[in-house]
Amino acid sequence: MHFWAGTIVLVLAVPRLIWRLWAGAPEEITGNPLLTFVSRAAHLALYFFIFAQPLLGILMVNAGGRPVTLAWVNLSFTLIGADSIARPLLRDAHEWLGNVFYWVFGLHALAAISSRGVQGPVVAADNLRPAVNVGMAGAHKFAWRLKRLH
Repeated sequence: MHFWAGTIVLVLAVPRLIWRLWAGAPEEITGNPLLTFVSRAAHLALYFFIFAQPLLGILMVNAGGRPVTLAWVNLSFTLIGADSIARPLLRDAHEWLGNVFYWVFGLHALAAISSRGVQGPVVAADNLRPAVNVGMAGAHKFAWRLKRLH
């Protein structure tokens, strides 16, 4: 079950990142530069986590000489070969990162809940806006970002 959870997180992270680039982020809370910085840093850390943690888990299992096997679909995959030196390092990194992110998740949830009291229901509504409302605006933001890359 743990392998399934990590694999599902990794698979869903790709369309989530694409959607974020397409639709953009909700408007930031203005007025406090420190809160803006912390918010951006926390979201960047969350995106890092949803890619790094599952990959560390897969690499850890592979370094132990086993493929990651997803039950019920008979799908297994290997990214690296067995490595007795890397496996404990990968295991420690996977566990450490998981423990750190319990705190990040908790702080993120606390910030989201507290922002409703500070900013009112607008922040919550922005986070739940339907895709229809951001379709064209999101497309323009995405095109603008692509232009900036060139």
